[in-house]
Amino acid sequence: MWNVEKAAGEQGYLAKISLLKNNNDNDVQRAVGKLLEYDVSAIIVLSTETWIEPVVRMVADLPLVSIGSSCAQEGQFSVVDTDQQQGVRTLLDHLVAQGARRIDHLSGPHGWYSSEARLEEWMQASSRYALTAGRVYRGDWSEESGYRVGLDMADDLPDAVFSANDQMAIGLIRAFCDRGLRVPDDVMVAGFDGVPMGAYTIPSLTTVQQDFDALSSRAVSCAIDMIHGASIKKLLMQPRLIIRESTSR
Repeated sequence: MWNVEKAAGEQGYLAKISLLKNNNDNDVQRAVGKLLEYDVSAIIVLSTETWIEPVVRMVADLPLVSIGSSCAQEGQFSVVDTDQQQGVRTLLDHLVAQGARRIDHLSGPHGWYSSEARLEEWMQASSRYALTAGRVYRGDWSEESGYRVGLDMADDLPDAVFSANDQMAIGLIRAFCDRGLRVPDDVMVAGFDGVPMGAYTIPSLTTVQQDFDALSSRAVSCAIDMIHGASIKKLLMQPRLIIRESTSR
């Protein structure tokens, strides 16, 4: 949100922010209504759940840009996102090159764009490499959920785990440590997002880094273009694989 506000100011626009108290249709409508009181020219939605943008579209007939929703139905609003599929593909290529034959996946919650995109690409990669069938676990993005899954996973250990975000991966590493397992010697762990703390865990975390500053700036530019008559578009930015100790054997 800070980066969106900064990018808008740099281009001569004032960004008004409206937050959700609860995840339901009424609260989305309330938040959009608050923005419409200021006669806004476009709306940028920072949402990760698949149901939110359609509700915004029902309420506001304005240029709409969504950040982080690359697997959304096209034609309803513009999208600015990291290329989720490419990021997962690059990461799994690395794990396979490190010798992994069974890669389990710790997914995020149901109904989130990033969860579904990363899960889908993991499934395709497993088929592409003819890997041993891996298991799918569900977390809630938190370190705690990663820790709980890690305790269960330790009883049926894969060669590697791809976690849908870095926080859950950090929880996994702690759980494996508490169960007497060594990362990466016994099991490799990799995350997604590139949060700064991943560089300082023991072992440091291999991850796919998203450029959140650039995503925000492109979203603001896209919204301004639409205000001036540009059509709906989909912009995907390339992520960067950062290889660290958690997958280096």
